[in-house]
Amino acid sequence: MKNDYLFNQEALSRVFRGKFIERLDHVSKTGELRFTGQAYGNFKNMLYAKNWVVSVRDPVKHPEHVLEYLARYTHRVAIANSRIKSLKDGMVTFTAKDRKKKRTETITITAVEFIRRFLLHSLPKGFVRIRHYGFLANRNRNEYLNAIRNLMGVSAPPEKEVASLEEMMLQLTGTDITTCPCCSKGKMHFFAEIPKGRARSPNHLTCSVG
Repeated sequence: MKNDYLFNQEALSRVFRGKFIERLDHVSKTGELRFTGQAYGNFKNMLYAKNWVVSVRDPVKHPEHVLEYLARYTHRVAIANSRIKSLKDGMVTFTAKDRKKKRTETITITAVEFIRRFLLHSLPKGFVRIRHYGFLANRNRNEYLNAIRNLMGVSAPPEKEVASLEEMMLQLTGTDITTCPCCSKGKMHFFAEIPKGRARSPNHLTCSVG
């Protein structure tokens, strides 16, 4: 059915933009939001020049479902090892969920086709899974965060101490990777870095016992 909506989305976006900038004018006049020179005028003109996008769909009732959906693409690989059932004679058998039929099916394809599908989930060079924008963008994040803290009158949180590789391995696995693998008594010490492209690698680690 057409026109089964309360507000026109395009008109609502313009009204929302106007109300938002009206509030900006108020905080600018009261001094809550401070700009120097013509900065605010230029900023407001830039906001008016943009076509604002306002979503009028029903809100998601359970936000954890949204996070779970996004996590499948940001913090997981294309396919879990548990879904791969067999690899035999150049054929790969794995399970996949058919969401339309609401059931799990077993699929068998060639290893080449499996690799092709898997690589479709690999991002091109220069792309990242999670990209931050605005004041959290990597390029000026520290500068913007410091400015925001100054405006809010809060101090920066203390920097976290980053554990070394040796410390993390010992904590996570209980294995001391600095222990000499030959005598199991001495400690390995960094001596030199192996240059890239060298045919024969020199001895770059020394063991000290005692």
